[in-house]
Amino acid sequence: AGLDAAEVEDLRSAEVIIEDLPGAALGMASDAADTIWIDANAAGYGWFIDATPLDDSEFTNEVSTNRQTMDLLTVVMHELGHTAGLADLYDVEAEDDLMYAWLEAGERRTGHEAAVDSVFGSFGQP
Repeated sequence: AGLDAAEVEDLRSAEVIIEDLPGAALGMASDAADTIWIDANAAGYGWFIDATPLDDSEFTNEVSTNRQTMDLLTVVMHELGHTAGLADLYDVEAEDDLMYAWLEAGERRTGHEAAVDSVFGSFGQP
């Protein structure tokens, strides 16, 4: 996604904490860009943990088993976007963007190269 070795190391050094977050929050990132919090039970929905994260077939299959759970990969990538300095997007026209502020159960936003590049291609840029 356009990251150099130092930028990748910055992402690797982020601390991830699993705990009960308030309300419907699935994840949060610190202003200091070094800590990510992930809700322990996906705000009651449960997490979909993908055994094949490079294959999004679970999200295109009509009989998918993840329709009632939240995609952990999308949430982690979104929070890493915050560590890269990106803000949430609220415009409904951005609903397919990785940085869109809301996520529905059974939805993935990380499978599109353009979405990943929009987050991590700008990592470390002024």
